[in-house]
Amino acid sequence: ADPVHLAKYYEENNADALLIYDMSDSDETHEDALDIIKSICEGLDIPVYGAGNVKRMEDIKKLLYAGCKKAALNYEKQSNVDITVEVSQKFGKDKIAICFSDYKKITDNRQLVDTYASELILVDENNVKDAMFISDLELIVTLKDSVTLHRILEYLEIPCITGVTGYAIHTSIMELNSLKALCKENGLEVDM
Repeated sequence: ADPVHLAKYYEENNADALLIYDMSDSDETHEDALDIIKSICEGLDIPVYGAGNVKRMEDIKKLLYAGCKKAALNYEKQSNVDITVEVSQKFGKDKIAICFSDYKKITDNRQLVDTYASELILVDENNVKDAMFISDLELIVTLKDSVTLHRILEYLEIPCITGVTGYAIHTSIMELNSLKALCKENGLEVDM
């Protein structure tokens, strides 16, 4: 009901960044979502990644101008693959992330991804094993189901995985400091 308050709650519980998916289904609700994203970005000190509802370069521009540190292209949509070069050259590869569930979308476009994006976001954790070696880019894994802190640690111990997001983090947000302490105890670099 109050996404700005929820975003602040995540920040107060030491989230390192926030990934927001715009799931709007019309131009009007898309503009409303962008207003909410802008309010969230204005109220947080942590980086915000914007994703979802990208159809053209203008949508990437709107996410970045709303205050997002990065905007994500959905590589399950060919139209997003097609605008990769354009948005990267316009805004810089450090502002572009790639969302995917099928690792073949990345392997089929490996040179494009490695040249014009700075990070990967895997939205289907079932494909982690296939996605681990498809690129040298940092990889964030979306964990849809609730999992233990030790299971999250197992993901973070994989060298290419630099972050986790999704329902598992949402349900464990009160344990985020415990997760970070567990990571630190296991020799992983974390932002405390």
